[in-house]
Amino acid sequence: GADLFVPLAGLLDLDEERERLTRELDKAKAELARAEGKLANAGFVDKAPEAVVRAERDKAAEWRAAVDRLADQRDALA
Repeated sequence: GADLFVPLAGLLDLDEERERLTRELDKAKAELARAEGKLANAGFVDKAPEAVVRAERDKAAEWRAAVDRLADQRDALA
C-alpha cells in the first residue's frame, strides 16, 4: 500500500491524463452513488442477508476511497 510519485512532465499529455482521470472519477462517483443508494434503501438493508449488506458497505467504502484518490491525482496535475 505505497504511493509512488513520478514526474510526468514531458512523458505524457497532461490534458489527456486529466481527462482520463476525470472519466475514471465520474465512473467511481456513479458506482459510489449506486452503492449508497442500495444502502439507503431500508427494504434492501432489512431484507438482504447480513453478508450481502456488509459486502455492499465494503464496496461503498472502496468506491469512496477511489473517488478521493482519483480526485487527488487529478488535482495534483493542475
